[in-house]
Amino acid sequence: MFGNLRNWLHFCELRSDTHAQWEVQQYSNAILHNIIAKLYPETYKIFMDTNELK
Repeated sequence: MFGNLRNWLHFCELRSDTHAQWEVQQYSNAILHNIIAKLYPETYKIFMDTNELK
């Protein structure tokens, strides 16, 4: 899959919501916390500070 960082963050913002399907939430959280957090730590910190995702 391809995409820029802004699109991946938008995907995670939408799909990590409690209203999303459980399996999709797990996939989104894995991308956010395991990939984006490691590759872009500053962006990840800002994203987490400005969103209600945990």
